[in-house]
Amino acid sequence: RQLARLNFSLNLRGDESAPRKDGWVFLNHGAFGAPFKHATACAHTWRKRAEQQPLRFFDRELFEHLVFAMQDVAKFMDVDDPTRVALVSNATEALNAAMNGVPWRGDGTDEAVVMDIGYGGLKKALAVVCARVNARVRTVQVNLDDIQPLDDDENNIDTGCQLDACDEPHMPELERKLIAAIDPRRTRFVLLDHVTSNTAAKLPVASLASAVRRIAPQARIAIDGAHALGALRFTRKFWDSLPADVYATNAHKWLCGCRGTAVAIALSDRARDGELRPLISSHGTGEGLTSEFIWQGNKDYSPQLALPQVLAFHRTYGASMAEHQQDLIRYAVRTLRCEPLV
Repeated sequence: RQLARLNFSLNLRGDESAPRKDGWVFLNHGAFGAPFKHATACAHTWRKRAEQQPLRFFDRELFEHLVFAMQDVAKFMDVDDPTRVALVSNATEALNAAMNGVPWRGDGTDEAVVMDIGYGGLKKALAVVCARVNARVRTVQVNLDDIQPLDDDENNIDTGCQLDACDEPHMPELERKLIAAIDPRRTRFVLLDHVTSNTAAKLPVASLASAVRRIAPQARIAIDGAHALGALRFTRKFWDSLPADVYATNAHKWLCGCRGTAVAIALSDRARDGELRPLISSHGTGEGLTSEFIWQGNKDYSPQLALPQVLAFHRTYGASMAEHQQDLIRYAVRTLRCEPLV
């Protein structure tokens, strides 16, 4: 009853947060997201503009606006080189591309490593790729105790954009299990989650990736950050500490952008220069990362074109939203524990 009386919504510029209907407030952004009202309105405006003169829009205007969106999200995520950034439909698409871009040997000696707490759709995708290239999937079995930070302070609950991506929890047992699954000669691909889908645990991906890199420097490492953008604050320090090849994150979850908008980042030179390429080959083929991911056949680009408006909203109100989220979690935890509310 106490939670039922709680005001979950945050009044921002009247009512520009996620749309509500019939008294419901959508909280589970980690599932399919809930875009800001102004994000869907902006996308609709782009869609109407495209229909007014399709040839002029797609042939002459579109590219520069998409490049601007890529540059803007690179700046928002503190990625110093926007040419390493590509806009995709979702993180699953980007990570499928990363799996398929691995230089598998195909002789039955290759192995891929994934954790059992990883996203189910990507575990299936990895199984399909490995079956095709005659590789073996090794799955790390993780217990809930393994992802409980040793230095966790239950009275200091932080969430939202105020939590830096580079502030990593200490999970030595998780790292030990991952290292045990890495073979210096066989491991060819490792998939790590930044924020787990079902258990909502923030994993120390920089530490884990560094451990993998020390043992198997030839292994390609991809980070599933589907739940990170909008929940974590990215900094140059984080990217400098992360020895991975590809990072993928969604803009339709906690960032509240339109569905069909996600970000793929080619962190390593080998990913940027040829290994990270779209699953669909079209007019952009051979023209570099940016063009190859843009030109995959005609589609509705309006969700991606609306991304700068979403980022502008977060730059203005991100701190307020993060503070509100932290207050909600503190309230919920104390209520569930039946602790006195202050």
